[in-house]
Amino acid sequence: MKAKTIDAVITKKINDWLESIDDTILVQKIKNDIIVTGGCITSMLLNEPVNDFDIYFKTKESLKAISEYYTQKFNENNKGKENKLHKPLHAWVLDGEDVESWKQDKIQLSSFAYNYPDIKYADVKDWVYVPASEIEDNEEAEDIKEKNRAYLQVSGMILNTTPDRVKVMVNSDGIAEDSDFVADRAEYSIDAYLDALGDGDSIPESEMEKTETEDKTKKYRPIFLSTNAITLSNLIQIVVRFYGEVDKIHENYDFVHATNYWTYSTGTVLNQKALECVLNKELHYIGSKYPICSLVRTRKFIKRGWQINAGQYVKIAFQISKLDLENIYVLEDQLVGVDSIYFLNFIHNLKNQYLKNKDFVLTPDYLTTVIDKIFD
Repeated sequence: MKAKTIDAVITKKINDWLESIDDTILVQKIKNDIIVTGGCITSMLLNEPVNDFDIYFKTKESLKAISEYYTQKFNENNKGKENKLHKPLHAWVLDGEDVESWKQDKIQLSSFAYNYPDIKYADVKDWVYVPASEIEDNEEAEDIKEKNRAYLQVSGMILNTTPDRVKVMVNSDGIAEDSDFVADRAEYSIDAYLDALGDGDSIPESEMEKTETEDKTKKYRPIFLSTNAITLSNLIQIVVRFYGEVDKIHENYDFVHATNYWTYSTGTVLNQKALECVLNKELHYIGSKYPICSLVRTRKFIKRGWQINAGQYVKIAFQISKLDLENIYVLEDQLVGVDSIYFLNFIHNLKNQYLKNKDFVLTPDYLTTVIDKIFD
């Protein structure tokens, strides 16, 4: 497909998506901040089906605004539905600047975190979870239990949110669970989602087409929400994890073939190195904040006939070696980028171990045992 044709396809798609948004002020606010980049342009260059159109935003303000719009839509669409603990299924947007203000005791937690009690940062920042079996039956027991409960409620997803981040949050099935995906009892069945994500890939076109509709009241409705992305019907995915100008977005990309892009002001922009890799179906690693994700993603491309030389694997391995993977939050951040629900289960298992035993150490043998149990 020629660049001119690709430009026309993306422009038509984004125009159609924006027309589905019933807030004209929001559309005006975000329109010039939209960036389309990633696999969709590669697919069109190869005359292959597009799995989805990945949308990024240049500013945090636009990203937060569109995230709030779709979490509200999701809540409206799922009003009255419950999660597995029979609590309301509800999504909301977390702004890292609010977390920072809470840490500085400028605002209360309940002012920005949906359905959270007013826990003080000072009460949890240095707290080490005490397993129930180690809590002695004395006058301090209730205080320890209360601090345990407070710590569990804000650990992980909130405590480790930096001021520059925007996250889509979902009330989990339990206060100790930091589950990313809204799946149970939503519009799109969990079985279909597991089938689609079984090998760590994004939702394939064949699955997404099940939600296709020409009804403008239902087009581009949110079907899955995660801390990293909002997946809409009709092949649109809004990436929440990153924002910024094109160059900044591509700092987080792993392979050069995906660095072509589109904006309203520039149209489709193709770069020579990316085109060479596309034409040769060659994976050229340029570095990533998520090298484990990159390593896993190579499976998908090899299945599609792409090739990668040993040198690229060495570059990926070198970056992985610099990660502190024994740190549960570093490991969680790296594996969430893989976008597989099975890795979420793995992280959930590890967190439970840390909560039960404050002296727990992640060893290669333990990691192997848990992963084999989940994936086999």
